[in-house]
Amino acid sequence: MLLLSSYGWWPLSHWSPEWVGSIGTIATIWFTIRFYNKDRRVRFLINQSSGVIEKENNRLINKAGITLSGFNDSTQPALFKYWGFYLEPKKCLRIKLWLLNKLISFNFLDRWRYLLVKHRDHIRPKKYYDIFKELFDDSFETIKEFERTKDVKIPYETLLLETVSLIRDDKYNRKRLNHNKRVIIRFVFQKHDAVWYESRLRVSSEMATDIKQQLNDNLKDR
Repeated sequence: MLLLSSYGWWPLSHWSPEWVGSIGTIATIWFTIRFYNKDRRVRFLINQSSGVIEKENNRLINKAGITLSGFNDSTQPALFKYWGFYLEPKKCLRIKLWLLNKLISFNFLDRWRYLLVKHRDHIRPKKYYDIFKELFDDSFETIKEFERTKDVKIPYETLLLETVSLIRDDKYNRKRLNHNKRVIIRFVFQKHDAVWYESRLRVSSEMATDIKQQLNDNLKDR
């Protein structure tokens, strides 16, 4: 039986037990490291549900809006916080933000993490909820393995007013809104090492109409 090498075909009989054993050991170590790293990796999922449940006069009332929560779908506990939301920018900036977030997540680039976060903060679109300390601070929750965060409730009025505030200074999304093209809101949770986890929401036609109305009202008031 023959095996292919970089110099041609080698008869299997030329392969010594030491060679075969070494290759087997290397393969075992490689797969062990791979699965160990995978097991230690934090996987964070964001749940997005319509409506906000609030208490009024000792009764639970379901109002319009959105409720967010995160779930730590991994065996590693981690610290998370709700970062806020921003409007999805054009594609070239989305790619830059994705790449920066990927680099921030690599442990071997830890010494450059602060500079990477600073650059991401510089190029990212204006956001609704400002958190000045990008890295660790007291507002993080400790989320154990296979546990969820507290609910983040955003009433429709808040979502509408803050989206209007964002889109007023955003030529790209304002143009899309006026041409009846989709506008996307990106909700962000952040891990203590500044890695982002995002969830997307497409602005509904009803909300788009309300945004346009609010923008027109603001122009009349000036």
